[in-house]
Amino acid sequence: MFRRVWILGFAILICSVANHSMAGSVSSFQGGVHFVGDIEEGDHAKIINALQNSNQKTLYLNSDGGVVTEAIQIGEDLRALGVETRLGKFSRCASACVLIFAGGVIRSAHSTSEIFVHMGSGIFNAEALAKFEEAYQEFGTAGSAVLASFFEQQAALMTLAQVQYLLKCGVSIRFLEVASEVHHHDGYKLPKTQAIELNLINS
Repeated sequence: MFRRVWILGFAILICSVANHSMAGSVSSFQGGVHFVGDIEEGDHAKIINALQNSNQKTLYLNSDGGVVTEAIQIGEDLRALGVETRLGKFSRCASACVLIFAGGVIRSAHSTSEIFVHMGSGIFNAEALAKFEEAYQEFGTAGSAVLASFFEQQAALMTLAQVQYLLKCGVSIRFLEVASEVHHHDGYKLPKTQAIELNLINS
């Protein structure tokens, strides 16, 4: 009974986290396309469609992050389209947003903008919740070992995907070393000088 209550409590926590996020919005203007808000599934299509219909292939970002796999997919297509990414005045680019930013062929950041990084976390997602329930139903208390192996595998696969992606973008994989030293509940404000050293900012 306790385990079921714990799982239900965990599900409520996930829902409460999701409800406090600000869904991303895409808008076009004379200087390109602006993305503001959290990165969610489906944002890839909205951003790419807006850029394809824009005369200026520039994407401005202001986001606290979101779904890592979506961010990488967006970044991959930005490179294919030759899009420039920018962080404008007083903008903030954190977590998965930095992966989108890295996808730009040319990447620039205003002096008043902020870049925050931290280690990745895949714990707050539908797949993780489904695995918790599945492991409980099938294995009971022994399910903890199954879950541990699942998260180990997912972490390894996600790290590999990010390494391959950053190498394509020309960003030093030392970026992951810096990010992994910061807990995902915290954030490290990446100095512009360090972002340039890591080739995250290249213009």
